[in-house]
Amino acid sequence: MGKNVFKIFTLAFGLCGASSLMGQDYNGRAVYDLSGPVKECQVSPGTAFGADKISFMPDGRINNCTLTFDWDGRAIGSNLNLYKNSRIVNLEYDDLGHLTHVYSEASYGVAPGNFEADLTYCDNAVCQMVIKEIKGKAPRKFIYSYSAPVVDDKGNWIERTVDYKVMDIASHKVLEDKKYTEIRKIEYYE
Repeated sequence: MGKNVFKIFTLAFGLCGASSLMGQDYNGRAVYDLSGPVKECQVSPGTAFGADKISFMPDGRINNCTLTFDWDGRAIGSNLNLYKNSRIVNLEYDDLGHLTHVYSEASYGVAPGNFEADLTYCDNAVCQMVIKEIKGKAPRKFIYSYSAPVVDDKGNWIERTVDYKVMDIASHKVLEDKKYTEIRKIEYYE
């Protein structure tokens, strides 16, 4: 379920290259569909869109993970080479600053490191994310459709309904289909 995809995102963002500009504000929070001065976010039962628990530095960078940022402070990816192994992560945004596409490829293994994710937004929040494994013997597609969000006074969702499906890409057969509720507990900097 979400835990498997959590591992995908953890691998993609947990093994990152580094690049930063002194004194710049960063928007690493956008990678996790968060805005404002978020200090920490905890999700249960776990989510496809990030970690069970993620924390941020006051300037917006993700703790324990330094991505490459562009001049506007958006995380745009990383390129890591480690002992003959490499990982490439590219992040793309729309004109409003929403993360719309993630590409991750690793030279080692197949899943969970090799995937593409496309995100769709409705009313300024993610309403669907489709993750496709791009290597492997039986690649799958994970479809997360989000609805009925409850938001806090900062505009971040704190509860939402998730319709979750896993499909075999080749046969289009549905391997798993369920509905559940995600809850986020968000702590902000003052």
